[in-house]
Amino acid sequence: MRRKREKTDRRTLITCGMIRNALLELLKSTSYSKITVALLCRQAGITRATFYQHYENIDVVVDELPACRRAASNTRYRTLFMDDDLSPLILKKLYEREHDSQTARIKELYHVNQKDADMILMKGLLHER
Repeated sequence: MRRKREKTDRRTLITCGMIRNALLELLKSTSYSKITVALLCRQAGITRATFYQHYENIDVVVDELPACRRAASNTRYRTLFMDDDLSPLILKKLYEREHDSQTARIKELYHVNQKDADMILMKGLLHER
């Protein structure tokens, strides 16, 4: 899912930033599964109508959070990985984003086929836990 509009005017960028920041703040004290659009809007200081102008649902907001390898070490984003409901979603998104580049790298380094590269990647991910 993507944001409803890909506008990049200043007001849109500010509003979307407020929504993302509000979500990060809420995650410090509230489980992801308990966060509603109404709660998120209250935290961000916006109306539900404003939220729905930019996003279809809260999952789309999560898609816009900087989910990268270093996110877990950044204290601002650590709450994403601490929430039992949200961390599997974040890990799945990280895997989807990194899969192609990492398997290509594995194939090049170890001279293996795609299936073997997938298996090596999965074993590496499971071993890191």
